[in-house]
Amino acid sequence: MSDPLTGGIFPLKLPLPTDLKKGWRPTRLFQGSTSILNYLSCHASSLMPGRCPHPPHCHEDEEILIMLAGEADLTLGDKFSSTGSKRRPLGPGQMVFYPSGFSHTLEARGEEPANYLMFRWERPFGKSRKSLPLTFLTFSPPERFQTGERHFHAVKLIQGETRCLRRLEAHLSFLPPKHGYEPHADHYDVALLLLKGELQTLDARVRPHDLVFYPAGSPHGLYNPGTGEACYLVFEFHGPRIPVSDSWPIRSLLQLARWLTPVSLRRRLRRFLARSGPGRGQSG
Repeated sequence: MSDPLTGGIFPLKLPLPTDLKKGWRPTRLFQGSTSILNYLSCHASSLMPGRCPHPPHCHEDEEILIMLAGEADLTLGDKFSSTGSKRRPLGPGQMVFYPSGFSHTLEARGEEPANYLMFRWERPFGKSRKSLPLTFLTFSPPERFQTGERHFHAVKLIQGETRCLRRLEAHLSFLPPKHGYEPHADHYDVALLLLKGELQTLDARVRPHDLVFYPAGSPHGLYNPGTGEACYLVFEFHGPRIPVSDSWPIRSLLQLARWLTPVSLRRRLRRFLARSGPGRGQSG
């Protein structure tokens, strides 16, 4: 059973540390469960040119990849290679959504290591969705959406139902200096990646490329203390609204039900296999 996640700020300084021998160095930022997700994780990785984190693989979990620096070629599944090419280039700022069951990997190219951020989650407690409105998606670099407005402005990048989520949303936000909003709590999990400028949240300062996580129900506010516009990516993970009683028997029964789901059992089996042999159960 995954430990419950709490909110926090996770500093990232580019370039990320590398592993010259293995060629790939993932750094786990957080991993655990929330009130709406059985499992949610995030890691930042450095991948040496010409190297892959793993062979092409697929899984029931869904993922979002954000290229922070460097370049890589994404290997696509057969259904997305109608032109005969299974490779698609990725550059800094570009993002990828991997739907459930999508075969994928990537290979760093160029002269510098590829640095990227990866979110991964499994379906919430409840019935698995058969529909798949959101399929494999890529997005252009956020710099394309620069603004000079004197008020908060957001550009929506993705919105829709997935097999694991009632709704997945991502938008690029711009917050003018000395602006912000008062603390509030959302009914969904939120991750924020600062691209430029400064932010103040959770009683701490956020610098470029720092990651912020707010679990559902966690009060949080945001303020731009700098002299320039702050630009940041926001990811919203919307699960089913399941009322959870404060009574410990109800909480215990829900946790037990999550623990006994087929997805959770498969995950524990993968972790056991990963400990039994090298290179198993990895994600990049």
